[in-house]
Amino acid sequence: MRRTFHAIVSAVAAAALIWPAPVAAQQAVPPGGMVIDGFPVSCGPAWTILTGPEIGDVARADIGGARIMINWPVFNAQPTLVKVFVYAHECAHIIGYANEDMADAFAVKLGRQQGWLNPQGLQMLCASTWMTPGDWTHFPGPIRCQRMIQHFWTY
Repeated sequence: MRRTFHAIVSAVAAAALIWPAPVAAQQAVPPGGMVIDGFPVSCGPAWTILTGPEIGDVARADIGGARIMINWPVFNAQPTLVKVFVYAHECAHIIGYANEDMADAFAVKLGRQQGWLNPQGLQMLCASTWMTPGDWTHFPGPIRCQRMIQHFWTY
C-alpha cells in the first residue's frame, strides 16, 4: 500500500514537471470596447479576443465571423499605426473580404479616408511587412508593400 502511494505521488510529480504550463486566460473585449494606444477602434458586431501565440499570427479573423483574435504579445510590440492597420485588416475579413490583398486594400483606404494613414505611415507599414516571406494567402513583403502603395494612391 505504501509503495503504491509513493508510486502515485512520484507519477503526479513527474507529470507536473512535463505538463505544459497553462496558457494565460483570453480576454474578450465586447464590440465597441477595443482601444489601441488610446484610440477607440470598432468592427461592427465583432468581439476582439486578446490571446497569445497559439493563433499562429499577429492577428486573425473568421471571414464573415464575429471575432478578431489578437496575439497580444506580438501585436502590442508594434507601433500604433501598425496595430490600427492590423485591426482594420482583420475587420475587412469580418465584413467579408476573404482575399488578403483586398483586406490590405480595405485597411489602407480606410486609413487614408479616416486620416490615420499618410505617405509616411505607408512607409512604416512597408517596413513592418518588407521582410515577411509570404505564405499561401499573403504576398511576400515587397509585393505586399507595392500593392499597399497602389491601393493608397487609387483612392
